[in-house]
Amino acid sequence: MCMKMYLKSCQKAYQIPLRVMNTQNLDFYHCQEHFFAFANKYHPKDANSSKKLTVTCIDGLMAKKVDEVLIMLKQLPCSGKDLKKEKERLYNYLVLLRKLILF
Repeated sequence: MCMKMYLKSCQKAYQIPLRVMNTQNLDFYHCQEHFFAFANKYHPKDANSSKKLTVTCIDGLMAKKVDEVLIMLKQLPCSGKDLKKEKERLYNYLVLLRKLILF
């Protein structure tokens, strides 16, 4: 399946506005995957806390509060070098793509 057909099928299946499916924009589901991956590492033994962190961040982005999400993410205490590295990676990803967040 070519990329164009794939994007159309995703747009239909999830009822995502076409502007979000544009490859120039950061789509909601891709962004959510990044948050969820980090949250699972941040709360490896607590699925509820992991989900809560993900939902809090995504809700902030949906409310156009990107700066607040970035501040909250930056202030999260992290123990361990690997977790700090993952947090920085997510933070840098959002800073780099902040202008493409259109959901």
